[in-house]
Amino acid sequence: MIQGSIAARDNDILGSINYLQKAIELDPNEPRPHHWLGIEYAKTGYLEKARQQLQIAVDLEPDHANANGYLGFVLMLQGDFDRARFHYGEQVRMGNMFGSPRLVYIDILTGDLQKARQTAAETDGIDTETRARLALLINAIEDPSTTSQYLERIKQPGFDESHITQELFLLGLYAEAMRLHEKDATVLMSWADYWSEARALPEFEQILKTRNIFPVWDALGPPPMCRKTRQSYDCRKE
Repeated sequence: MIQGSIAARDNDILGSINYLQKAIELDPNEPRPHHWLGIEYAKTGYLEKARQQLQIAVDLEPDHANANGYLGFVLMLQGDFDRARFHYGEQVRMGNMFGSPRLVYIDILTGDLQKARQTAAETDGIDTETRARLALLINAIEDPSTTSQYLERIKQPGFDESHITQELFLLGLYAEAMRLHEKDATVLMSWADYWSEARALPEFEQILKTRNIFPVWDALGPPPMCRKTRQSYDCRKE
């Protein structure tokens, strides 16, 4: 498993997947290799494989907050919003507040902006600055003419980049999200069917190259939303 973590750190996703699979073969009841393999699968577009591995990790260690959070994330990308909400809630219940803003995103994705406002105001683990940002996000989704107020707010330092990336996706500002440095978050969000427009941008292909994802697909085959072309891969929605 350590070798898998090192490979992931060195941007060798294929190597990481291979090491983690070997770790699972050696000890299938250890949750962490399943957890990290699920993350690597999610990065590369294999959402169902990612869900399966993360579910195993949670089944083996139900109180693993981060595994619950990643499982919620993948379920959200798959459009299974009720189960995503449950696992984000579990993550927050266990004291990992990284999932708190994502409960707001679920409300937004299901079209309930009133509930999103309530969740942003009442959920544990959301600090005052983040609540203010989320309020501007919801306002911008309800009234796009106010988007500039949100964009001005996120220029302030200190906000978590992966959350900002997701919020820009919620606003449909995919190219802006891809200009951020959190490349994993950007490519992860792009696998959602409801954000498939992001995969048509030239910035998306550049991120795939930067994250070294093509060698994974060369070895394992592309994920369901992508097709092999003569020279590369095409992930645009047909």
